[in-house]
Amino acid sequence: MARRSRSPGVAQVEPRYVNTLFDTLEGRAEVRRIRFHDLRHTCASMLLGQGVAARIVMKCSDTPR
Repeated sequence: MARRSRSPGVAQVEPRYVNTLFDTLEGRAEVRRIRFHDLRHTCASMLLGQGVAARIVMKCSDTPR
């Protein structure tokens, strides 16, 4: 489930675990099926709609390398 992180004291979560958990919760909630990744785009759209500067939204939604 968790794996070692490059940052001391911070555990990383295995992406497959997150996707599996999301699928399970989505099924229980009986909502329209979406991909977990789609939430990233939804969040960005909502932030922009609230007037957050595009530069900030881009920085927040950047995938860690």
